[in-house]
Amino acid sequence: MALVTLNTNIEKHYLQHEDDIQPVLVEEPIGWKDNTNQGLSRSKNSDEFISKSAKQIKFIGKGREYIKTSESIYGTKAKIRYIVVRENPEDSYDFFKDVYFLDLKTFKDKSGQIEVKADEGGMALVIKNRKNQKVEYDRETTIDGDSIEKLSTRKLLLAGRRIFLRSILKEEAAKFQLRNGSKFDTRIYLQTPIPVKILSRSHSELKDVYADEFNQQKTKTPNIGSVGLVFFLSAERDKDITVEYDVDFLLKRTTYRGKERGGGLTIDLVVYKDSTDFNLKERIQLYNLENPHSVTSKRIQIQGSQFLELKKGDSVSLEILSHARLGTGFANYSWGRFDWDVEDSNCTINLSEDSEIKPSYTDVVRVHELIDKEVEILTGRRNSFYSELFGRKDLGYEQDGEFSGLTVTNGLWIRGFDSKEDKKPSISLKQIQESLNACCGIGSMIERNGFKERLRIEGLDFFYIPHVTLELPFVVTEIEVTPAIDFLYSNYEFGYKKGGDGYEEATGIGEYNGKASYSNILDHVERNLSVLSEIRGDSSMPEFARRKHKTTHPLDDTRYDMDNVFIDALESETDVLIERKWQHDFDKQPEGIYDPDSATNLRFTPSKMRDRRKLFLASSLYHHQNSSIRFTSSNCNSNLITLSNGIESNEKGDKKVSDYGKPRFKPYWVKFTHPVSYSISKRLRSKVIIDGKERYVFYGMIRYRVAENVYQYGYLFEVKEKGKGEWKVLLANR
Repeated sequence: MALVTLNTNIEKHYLQHEDDIQPVLVEEPIGWKDNTNQGLSRSKNSDEFISKSAKQIKFIGKGREYIKTSESIYGTKAKIRYIVVRENPEDSYDFFKDVYFLDLKTFKDKSGQIEVKADEGGMALVIKNRKNQKVEYDRETTIDGDSIEKLSTRKLLLAGRRIFLRSILKEEAAKFQLRNGSKFDTRIYLQTPIPVKILSRSHSELKDVYADEFNQQKTKTPNIGSVGLVFFLSAERDKDITVEYDVDFLLKRTTYRGKERGGGLTIDLVVYKDSTDFNLKERIQLYNLENPHSVTSKRIQIQGSQFLELKKGDSVSLEILSHARLGTGFANYSWGRFDWDVEDSNCTINLSEDSEIKPSYTDVVRVHELIDKEVEILTGRRNSFYSELFGRKDLGYEQDGEFSGLTVTNGLWIRGFDSKEDKKPSISLKQIQESLNACCGIGSMIERNGFKERLRIEGLDFFYIPHVTLELPFVVTEIEVTPAIDFLYSNYEFGYKKGGDGYEEATGIGEYNGKASYSNILDHVERNLSVLSEIRGDSSMPEFARRKHKTTHPLDDTRYDMDNVFIDALESETDVLIERKWQHDFDKQPEGIYDPDSATNLRFTPSKMRDRRKLFLASSLYHHQNSSIRFTSSNCNSNLITLSNGIESNEKGDKKVSDYGKPRFKPYWVKFTHPVSYSISKRLRSKVIIDGKERYVFYGMIRYRVAENVYQYGYLFEVKEKGKGEWKVLLANR
């Protein structure tokens, strides 16, 4: 077979400003042949294939005048495409194009020549420069100030996450006094709180209680409480709680003399109503000291539990109520005393609540619409996002993508606010992409369709197609094989930067969407892979945020207000979205979590995020298929177990590498040389049909010969098309 090399003389060069309809034919730039590095390579920041930089080239004649005119009108911001059309040396009707963009920040006009850098530029450059910028959800202008339509949102019903709340109050070895004295033949009551301090808080209504004289209350009728008496102050809403108590103290009589009659001492669990008025609602006697007149010293120990149905505004105390008729009447001023010392007081109160509040609504934006709007804000280009992974039929896609129902919202929206104190929810494109990569396993590219460009995001399989899309005709030479250290890690971390623990509202709530760590057999490699989502995925965050809704807490701030969160959603029979639950994805009810029926985001747990990178995990451990990826630790509830298609997934279970299936590649880089003909260059920029879908040739496998009738396969990472043709591939496991 005759060798056909690329004839660089058979090229045409064009310039075209984005506002011009037709490109302008110009002279070949000086230095194009000698100072360029024509070729393709995978971007280090994504899986996008980009044209290699053409570096500094010099335009003369018509090219120089075109650039000068565009720059004089638009300045260095002018977007000028540099188009190289390469013709088949054997057929002038057969051609392909490479498109670069001129970076006018680098231009230099000297001696009748404009020297300027040409690179991939375009949308890729704009997104690269602006992807870190956070933009507000409700923004109606691009970064450049052009008007755009408002972000399209939907209503989503938050059915509510049932959470088991447990709080603990405790105090040890406390001492306090009961001093009750009077005259006038009056029955006097002394209400004294048993001291406790918050040890673990899952109820915002809790407060510390002290038994000093400032918190005791002397009264003729114990039907009114006070702030100082209660350990549970003003219930935020109607709720059912169980109070478990363990009280142990030594009671000593210090004064029991004078005109005292009919004394008594009880320990009561008391409920007060009417918020700040503290009117008695219920007094539950837990202990009654019989015949106190005869007691000089007594150890009192009581344990038990009490179920309370509280209404909004109710408060709860644990009190010692001592009382007696004191004095001998108005005409006789003799005093009566009924005094005690309490020593070595030990008290523990456990509050538990099966906590659930009525459903509420929040605005959400689906991922596809969110990215599309972000791209428009950053670039000014409408409808410049495409994704089969997140696309839907109603958007014109053939089918709904695997994650088409994934939505994003934020704490303020969940609480019913658009903004609060000039704070508005915002997000950056970088945060979105990195979070989707962590949760869904994605790659991205700038896709060109003619002169139009769009951002494309797909699952990792899109970028590593297990089909041969290009075959090199000759035996390759100068073969060099090295380990692909870039893909080798000894430890992994998957999950979310926020969530799983650290909730101020509750402790030990059993949230399963936090972060988890794993290790593998590669103990000789000191590299860690951390893939964490900036956008939250925990079901606890939306639940705690909505419990501070603006209708009930209009002035309060929460630590979640500016946090963004994913909610896996579905269409319903109405125009309101609903949360995706276990019944939609799993064979049976999940185990290891509290109230599985109200659990959400079960498709985005740390282990499932790990498994979506199986392409890399299985391949990087190609030599160790019988080994396991072992769970080491997590900051969240790792007891969750799910079953899907008969396969059990255990959050804290080990994963055998072979369970991921056949590795897609072997962890080796292979470099070699092979001439790049016109047909190969064109093929590399072409598409093929695989399983009825258009796919890019450069994401498929390359078949090459290392000897006669000895073939190997690889995934392309770089090719330099000039000269002898230099290739770099990741060795495929064919």
